Amino acid sequence: ARLSRLSAGRSASWLGSRVRRLFAGKAKRRTLDAAGRKAAAERVAREMGQMKGALMKLGQMMSFVSDDVPEELRTALASLQHSAPPMAFPLLRDVAERELGKPLERAFASFDEAPLAAASIGQVHRATLPDGTDVVVKIQYPGVAEAIRSDLANVGLLYQLMGMFYSALDPKPVVDELRQRITEELDYELEARSQRTFAALYANHPFIAIPRVIESLSTKRVLT
Repeated sequence: ARLSRLSAGRSASWLGSRVRRLFAGKAKRRTLDAAGRKAAAERVAREMGQMKGALMKLGQMMSFVSDDVPEELRTALASLQHSAPPMAFPLLRDVAERELGKPLERAFASFDEAPLAAASIGQVHRATLPDGTDVVVKIQYPGVAEAIRSDLANVGLLYQLMGMFYSALDPKPVVDELRQRITEELDYELEARSQRTFAALYANHPFIAIPRVIESLSTKRVLT
């Protein structure tokens, strides 16, 4: 539904800009065209950020995977690599407490409800362990794993989205890579194993420090 509205909105904006161009001079047309492309790109980035999951991840990839994507769109989508609209904390609390099997107040001495960062699959919060150790806790969005698997199963939908912006690019390799990699990102236990491996490799390094995984407070959907 969001993709349909986005596509319809782009079509309406394009028609509106064509009408305005009829009554504008050459310099004004260039200004209108640039403003229209910028507004459309920002709307696309905003919608994909709200959708999160596979489609937001696809937006992140679109920002750097090919120069065939217009510069305005790449610039707008690049914001998805650094920040995304956060999810309401009570929803994240429910996921964390079900995963950890206890209230956050029992698991942590303090827990900051304001996220440090939000991304396509989960968001990160600052917390303190009962012994005073400062930690960060990454919590997966509720239902995001199921939604992503549904999105990735609908290859036609992903091809449609790619075709909307990638007219000169074969979408199949990008979509295939997306489907393989994003399912790995859903498994925080896999991420924890990788982090422990890197921590061992870089132990005692003079300036690279890999944070320690707190295994007792880490699960498939929570990583501390």
